[in-house]
Amino acid sequence: MKFALYGKNCREELTANGIEEDAQSRIAIVEEGNPIPDDREICIVYRPGSLALLQQLLSPGTKRTAGDNINMLTCRKDERIMLVPIKDIEFISGHKTDIRCYLKDGTELQVKKKIYEIDMILSDRGFFRVSKSTIINIREIKDISPWFGGRLLLRLKNGRDEIEVSRAYVADFKEYLDV
Repeated sequence: MKFALYGKNCREELTANGIEEDAQSRIAIVEEGNPIPDDREICIVYRPGSLALLQQLLSPGTKRTAGDNINMLTCRKDERIMLVPIKDIEFISGHKTDIRCYLKDGTELQVKKKIYEIDMILSDRGFFRVSKSTIINIREIKDISPWFGGRLLLRLKNGRDEIEVSRAYVADFKEYLDV
């Protein structure tokens, strides 16, 4: 199914993740803050931080994998495939097809899934997407500081990593933490 897409992040992220755009579609997907078109029969308005949930809603036939039902994520190191307990993950970050999983012990593994797919798997397990390219394990955050341009800076318990919450995700992040 094709949709009319309204909003910069909406267009970029949904088309990058396989949702087809059709400016003539009777169904519109509108990023919060953009005007709701009055020439469409159905309009879906979403917050940028809930893009993974929207993706899941739009793709009901998404293939399920073992990692969706157990507390493990399938990762790779060199030629080996590893089942990593979700509780051992600090954060996941990457760009396009180069997605990396960072573990508490400092290990860095490659993940073959797309970031939105990982977000769908982990979103109800204590993880939160803090930018287009990063998902964080909430339990691994040591402290949170205000940062430039309305962003937040997360310092992790490991003492070596700091992660920015991008502006588009700050409001949903604060709501998630109830602050």
